[in-house]
Amino acid sequence: MITDLKNNLIDARLDIRDYEFSETRAEQQGHVKQVYESLEKVRGDILTASEYNVFNAVDVAQFTAQLEQIIEQVS
Repeated sequence: MITDLKNNLIDARLDIRDYEFSETRAEQQGHVKQVYESLEKVRGDILTASEYNVFNAVDVAQFTAQLEQIIEQVS
């Protein structure tokens, strides 16, 4: 569970890096879907971890809000 979260965070970070280093808007648009999918996996992992009391409700709300901000910036 925690390993999945860590791996998905790394994947999301790399996808965001690819988005940011895109040279054209068309390339960025190509990376948007992958970034969104990666961040959705991270969100799911956070919710799963919270079921095992790894994160409390406040942490989940904060992480979710931060993920939403990232998604808005990428879109």
